[in-house]
Amino acid sequence: MMMTLLKSFGVQFGLAALLLTLSACPGPVIEPPPPPPPTPVPPPPPPPVTTVNSTSIGTVNLEWNTGNYAPTTDSSGTVRFTPTYYSDIDDFVSKMRYLTMGFTVENLSAVTIDNLGVRAVARDGNLGGTAMVEVRAFPSDTNPDGDPFTDVTVAHRITPIQGTILAAQPVADPHSSDFQAYKDTESLSLQDAARTAALIGANDTVLDYGFVTRVCSANCTQPAANTVYSRTVTAAGTARIAIAFKLPRSFTPLPKPYRFKISFLVTKDDAVRVTRGVGESTDAAVARGTGLVDGGVTAPVQLLLAGTDTDAPSDPRLTVLRILNPRIGTAPTGLFP
Repeated sequence: MMMTLLKSFGVQFGLAALLLTLSACPGPVIEPPPPPPPTPVPPPPPPPVTTVNSTSIGTVNLEWNTGNYAPTTDSSGTVRFTPTYYSDIDDFVSKMRYLTMGFTVENLSAVTIDNLGVRAVARDGNLGGTAMVEVRAFPSDTNPDGDPFTDVTVAHRITPIQGTILAAQPVADPHSSDFQAYKDTESLSLQDAARTAALIGANDTVLDYGFVTRVCSANCTQPAANTVYSRTVTAAGTARIAIAFKLPRSFTPLPKPYRFKISFLVTKDDAVRVTRGVGESTDAAVARGTGLVDGGVTAPVQLLLAGTDTDAPSDPRLTVLRILNPRIGTAPTGLFP
């Protein structure tokens, strides 16, 4: 009996000791999950592009001459301009004439050219320090080419504008609004390079305006309201450009200007810019800028507003720039009186 109890006690004691031993052994350690990696911070967006660098291709003189539809090729043989139309609108209310000349522009090279255009140059000997090589009156029996004007105020009152059509009054045509303005620093940079390349002389001055080509998505002759444009002229491709000016209907007692010739550098720009022209609304200029984006232009689009107004368009697709009064002559003669 006693032996049986001892054995039973021994078994119970052994089990208790075993349980104590097991309870003293630590269980598996569960490590907490590692913290998630930090969310990467995207790099800040690049600063907006606020300048245009222009490169000279060659030189060309283009002429308002309703009897001339012959093509003209620039000095480098790269670009050919063929007149397609001349538009002359007389506004009897403002007593101004609005002249637009349209050209087909051919890229004769084997490479694509972006932002192809022309830049006004006041050549040494031009009329009144402007881009007007000459201004002539209506042909006469004594001078079939028309007598040349020598009064510099005539040239000073010829103002570059957007291509114009007649509505209730003359208005900028969104399908021929190719006027372009530049900062004086941009013009000086182009001038230095063009002089170095012997394209212009030491006394020639690059002015702060020009005109830029457009490439149509469809019918350029009769564009629809939804026609979109690009600024890329492919090798052997064509584009359109409208070169336009306004001037007084008369210069009494002087005769009415009939023909004029303008000196340009043919250029390409490294950035896309849209300029609000004289008499054009800010909304119209914004629509042209966003239209380039809608047409597939992926480069940032600059919207340049010339003048002293306080318009502040806020479309995030456009970088808004301002110029108070671009030089259209060396007098100095500004875009605005």
